[in-house]
Amino acid sequence: MEERNAVHAEHIALAKVFSSVWLLGPPLGDELLDLVSHLFSPQEAKLARCLPYYLPRPLKTIARRAKMSPDHVLPLLEAMAERKVIFRSTRGYALLPLIPGMFEYLLADGRDTAWHRRYARLINALFATGYTSR
Repeated sequence: MEERNAVHAEHIALAKVFSSVWLLGPPLGDELLDLVSHLFSPQEAKLARCLPYYLPRPLKTIARRAKMSPDHVLPLLEAMAERKVIFRSTRGYALLPLIPGMFEYLLADGRDTAWHRRYARLINALFATGYTSR
C-alpha cells in the first residue's frame, strides 16, 4: 500500500480551486486531495492559489497577489514550473486545469520517475471517480 502525503489546509484550499467549474474540475474528495498534496508542498499550494488561470502573469503581479516578496516567490514558482505543475512562459506563470491541461503538460516530455509514476496512479484514481463523465 502506498503511503499518503499529509494533507494541509493549504492543500484543501488549492483543491477547492481545482474543483472550480472555471478549471473544469472534479468534486472535492480524497482522490483530489491526495493528488494536490502530491503535486504541491503546503507553501507551493498557498502560492499556487494566487496564480491566474490559463493566462500567465509576471512575477511581480503574482508576488503582489500573494503578499510576498518577488525574491521569495521566484524559487517557488521555478520549482513548480520545473515539475510542470504550473505553466511558465516568457509572459509569466499560470495555473492550468488538471484535465485537460496539467496532465498533458506534465507528461509531454516523457519523464519516467517514481514521482511521475505516483502522479499517474493518483490521476487514474481521480479518473476512476467518474468526474470526467459528469
